[in-house]
Amino acid sequence: MGPRAALRRWFPSLLVATAIFVGSILPAPPGSSEVVGRFVVPLDLLAHVIGYALLGGALAGALADGPLERRTVAAAVIALVAVYGTGLEILQGVLPTRDFSTADVVANVVGGALGVLVLLYRERNG
Repeated sequence: MGPRAALRRWFPSLLVATAIFVGSILPAPPGSSEVVGRFVVPLDLLAHVIGYALLGGALAGALADGPLERRTVAAAVIALVAVYGTGLEILQGVLPTRDFSTADVVANVVGGALGVLVLLYRERNG
């Protein structure tokens, strides 16, 4: 694979990972939960699920055309997302304006897994 093809393949993953990193080290915005009707919607957790779903899908897309089986790609991407998300949460634990959150780690992994599943489903079913 040439450098341009590699860049096209990996650019979405790098872009999403960079956006997640920047969003993770900046001070947390106020109001991470909003009341909608009778329900409290944890916007922070929703943002984690969406961001990491995009990352999981982008990584799975970058690896999908390679020599690995789909199950191996899925497991590898979920593991990468889990390590990346946990690492950023640990980093947030030492930042003065952020906190470590186990719920965020879980949301990261769930989002990454959803992104992988959606991408692999789309590839399989057109």
